[in-house]
Amino acid sequence: MLQTISLGQGSLISLDDMKTHLRVNIDDDDSYITSLIQTAQDMIQRETGIRFFNDQYNEILPCFPIPSPTPLKLTRYPVVSIDAVS
Repeated sequence: MLQTISLGQGSLISLDDMKTHLRVNIDDDDSYITSLIQTAQDMIQRETGIRFFNDQYNEILPCFPIPSPTPLKLTRYPVVSIDAVS
């Protein structure tokens, strides 16, 4: 079972960089462009299964893999750190 503790926040591209790329010089559509950036980022994370920012999860497995050489497979990756195994 995977329990979400917190989701990392951030943006892969800044609003200013996106506006430069799109050649937009006015601020009228800033909220719309920001929502497009967030939507694209969310879609990429959902489709690839890879998170761009540090999220925190508790993953509870029904049992420890036996025999011990069996690899432990976690649901989310890449893993930055593991705080405890009990």
